Amino acid sequence: MKKIYIGKTALKSQRNGCKHPKRSSFHDHKDDIRKRLSYTTHKLEMVEAEFDSTRQYLETELRRAQEELEKFTEKLRRCVCCQIIGWEHKHASFLLSCYQRDRPTSQK
Repeated sequence: MKKIYIGKTALKSQRNGCKHPKRSSFHDHKDDIRKRLSYTTHKLEMVEAEFDSTRQYLETELRRAQEELEKFTEKLRRCVCCQIIGWEHKHASFLLSCYQRDRPTSQK
């Protein structure tokens, strides 16, 4: 109990645990904000992990597609070279057969 002095007399009053009721409300609000921040941080970390995973997958697919394009370009270059030196090919069917034969199956 705390003594409160008014004039020359001492009055006794009980504390409710907090000096002000507003302070309790402030702490509740602060705890609520802390919980929301924790939840939001957790969700952000999950989204970042998903983003990184998707980015890695797309980079792998891009490299695979670039390699496939390089192989196809090289086959096309060789076919054009064959034409220059006089070899005969049925261009469209030859290129298509080369492309389909060497094309890797997509992996998911």
